[in-house]
Parts: sequence; C-alpha cells; structure tokens
Amino acid sequence: MKFQLNPGTLEQYRSMLPHGSKNVVAARAGVTTQSISMFLRGDMYSKRIEDAILGYVAELNKDRQAKLRKAGLL
Repeated sequence: MKFQLNPGTLEQYRSMLPHGSKNVVAARAGVTTQSISMFLRGDMYSKRIEDAILGYVAELNKDRQAKLRKAGLL
C-alpha cells in the first residue's frame, strides 16, 4: 500500500518553506534536493523528509518568535 499526502498538506509544506531551504532540509534528512522536490510534488513519500521539513519549520518559527520578542513586537 502506497502512502500519499493529500494535495492540501503538500501545499502547506511548500508554503511553509522559505526560498532556498531545500538544501537545508536535504542535509538534515540525508537526501538530495531532488528527493525534496519529488516529495513536495507528491511523487514520493518519506517519513525522514517529512520530519526534516517539520523540524526545520519549527526551528524557523522559534527563531522568528525570539526576534519579535527582542524587537518588542510580541
């Protein structure tokens, strides 16, 4: 049985990642950037890639929150 994410979830993942972040996610997951592209298009599924994307996004949000607090905007 092939596991696939629905198109809405894939679109969320694409929108959460800033431009140029495929290299960072690929390094964290230990895969190529082409594998990240295939995952985001829905051509393949990898738990390792999904975990790397979610971990990277969580780190970005944490850094953003800290910067907003430091600037007094939060």
